[in-house]
Amino acid sequence: MTPAISVSGLTRRYRDQVALDNVTVEIEAGSITGLLGRNGAGKTTLLRILAGQEFPSSGSVRIFGDSPVENERVLRRMVFIREDQSYPDFKVGHALRAASWFHPNW
Repeated sequence: MTPAISVSGLTRRYRDQVALDNVTVEIEAGSITGLLGRNGAGKTTLLRILAGQEFPSSGSVRIFGDSPVENERVLRRMVFIREDQSYPDFKVGHALRAASWFHPNW
């Protein structure tokens, strides 16, 4: 069975800073997975790469077997909202309702 998320040898560098270094992980469909780590450990960087919002320096990422980069079939199945994104007068219920307009299986 194809894993929901497959990351192999993923590295992300920002000039002289390494945010992710040779990360390899597979996450099966239907599982619940948490990311734990100190600030600056690369959790958000990994999520941004999985959501196609950022590109790896090296390595590969597959979501249900496909690259998320500019891939509508993959990207329409996910939503990534950072904790530091803020929208005045926009509540969680609004975000969930708005996501359902773009994601039929939300």
